[in-house]
Order: sequence, then C-alpha cells, then structure tokens
Amino acid sequence: MLCPGGAEYEFRHQTAADPRQGSPERVPRFETRFNYNSIRKRYELENRFLRMIEEGDVEHVQSAFDSMGIAELNNRRYINAIYSMPEVGFAMIRALSRKAAERGGAPLMEINEITRRAVQKAQGHGGEEKLIRIIQTMAVELTEAVRRHQQTDGKYSPAIRKAAAFIRSNYSQNISLEEAAEAAGYAPSYLSRQFKKETGVTVSEYIRDLRLREAVRLLRETDASVTEIGDYVGYPDNNYFIKVFRTKYGLTPGAYRKKG
Repeated sequence: MLCPGGAEYEFRHQTAADPRQGSPERVPRFETRFNYNSIRKRYELENRFLRMIEEGDVEHVQSAFDSMGIAELNNRRYINAIYSMPEVGFAMIRALSRKAAERGGAPLMEINEITRRAVQKAQGHGGEEKLIRIIQTMAVELTEAVRRHQQTDGKYSPAIRKAAAFIRSNYSQNISLEEAAEAAGYAPSYLSRQFKKETGVTVSEYIRDLRLREAVRLLRETDASVTEIGDYVGYPDNNYFIKVFRTKYGLTPGAYRKKG
C-alpha cells in the first residue's frame, strides 16, 4: 500500500483436490517475494536510526536515516513512501522518531514543538528533496533534544527541567516569569533564584539565548528577511532584535549572514 511500485506479496495459485468433487480446483494463496536477509537488514537499519535518536547521537543520526533508503534493500519502504505518498511516509517517520526521543528522555513539550514545526514546514513542501531535508532536520533536532536532556537537563531538579522545557517550547512567545513558574510548580521569586542557581543564567537570559540560537540557524539555513526572523523568534521590534543580536555576537544579523 505504501510502495505501489514494489508490491510486498505476489499472487499465486496452487492445485488441490476438492473432496466433494473428486477433481482438482485452483486454490489461491499468497507467497512472500522478499529475501529474508533483505528484511532483516531493513529492520536493523530502522532500529539503528531510532537508536541514534534515543541515545542522542547527533553525529550519526543523519547517516542512519540516509541508510534506510539504500536501493539494495529491495523495498525502500520509507523513501518510496515519501515519494509516492508524502503525508503517509512523513507521518510514519515522525511517529517513530517522536517515540524514540521520548524514550531518550527529551521533554514531551519540546518533542511536540519540534515535530509541530516540521509539520508546518512540510505543508506545501514543494518537492521530495525538500521534504526529506525537513525530515532530516526534524530527526537531528529530536536527537539534539535528547542529548541536551542527557548532558544538561539531567543535572537539573525536576521542577527546573519542567520550567526549561516550557521555555524551549514557547520561547518565541512573550513568556512571563509567572508562566514559567506555574509550569515548574514554584512561586516566581523562588523559580528565579533556583533557575539561576542550577543553570547559571537567569530566566530572561535563557530565553534570550534560545531565541538567538534559533535566529542564527534561520540566518544560515533560510532566505527569510532579518525582520521576519526577529519576529519569528520572539522579537517583533526589529531594532531591538538587531541590538540584542549585536550585543551577543558582535555583528548585526545582516552582517552575520553575509559572513556566512
């Protein structure tokens, strides 16, 4: 169903005796066309891809994804599904990747934000190659979320992890300290002190750094204008966005993009 060009089963006939008639009749049955080594190899590659996400292996997750489309595997299940039925193929990989990231410990709100952003980008994706790049980016971002949890968030108290996850999922909005405190289950004043104690930065600095890292990514990977990028990451005032960016990186967003 997912790969119209490579049917998984082939229709056969077998002759058998009809006990009522005493004469042979043609009885249909299905036989698999696959080489079992090919099936086993495909499962190994799928599991490797999911394991890279679950373990936070940012360095190898993209090559693991690419390996699932190797032609020698006979049935290029995911890649063919993306080509022939893009929405189905994307949904398959998205669901598997989400569960792998969840098992790796990434915050659910962050997983949801990453996959939601990928879905938005994929609407009217404009071709198979662009859709595959969107999926690759999603897989890398989920893997990065797992690694971040393992290396950083895992050191925080549960309440600070909740606050950090809430901020990462909503940093492009006008987040208040009160909202972050509610997500953490702390009073705002206590969250402010505890957040700085555990992370080394204030809540506002944490939000600023998230916004600017995303701005840098968009400057590198998209042709969106500086104004559009600033608005997207949570700075609707373009002049203020440029000021904050220059304070952090020593360059305006436009100069940073030209520098490459």
